[in-house]
Amino acid sequence: MGGISSTSAASTGDSINNSGLSAVLGYHFGASVDIKINKYLTFQPGITYQTKGSKYNFSVNPTGNFFGPRAAISTNINATFLDIPLNMMAHYDFNKNVSVFATAGPYIGYGLKGNIATRISFLGTVIPVDQEIEWGDDLERIDYGLGFGGGLKYRNFSLAATYDLGLANLVVDGKENNSLQNRIFRISLGYSLDLSIIKKLF
Repeated sequence: MGGISSTSAASTGDSINNSGLSAVLGYHFGASVDIKINKYLTFQPGITYQTKGSKYNFSVNPTGNFFGPRAAISTNINATFLDIPLNMMAHYDFNKNVSVFATAGPYIGYGLKGNIATRISFLGTVIPVDQEIEWGDDLERIDYGLGFGGGLKYRNFSLAATYDLGLANLVVDGKENNSLQNRIFRISLGYSLDLSIIKKLF
């Protein structure tokens, strides 16, 4: 499966203003295995390569003068994670071709790489400041949370909408009592393979 993602963050703390946070577009792809429990329930462990990040816009007064010019600062956090979702899937088959399903379960993610791109605009001058993410210094590497979703399946094809509620605080050691947690909305297209066919070949 694969598709597009809208990734953002929820934050609290002394120096983070939620009103300046916005979502960024990303992508994901991966695979899962359906382990049937009964007619309506399936255990669905998987692995997903997922982009995560957010955009943060705010302004400051570098001169200290209340009426002085302000500097606009835009920061983009872009990272890639390898997520392992462990979902339970409930499904209902209308007939042999069409079914609907809902999924829910925890996930854990491992940060692979990323960068923080900042643009400072002041008096017509733009100053770029780019840096690679240093895991354990800039952000925590381990992410985890809960995932929810649902969709429609037609024969071997599926269309799903899912939402990940990040519970891990990605701010290292909770500096300045700040917290930053991932929020991800996905639209995915999938294709199912019957592994029993491969088994029969061997």
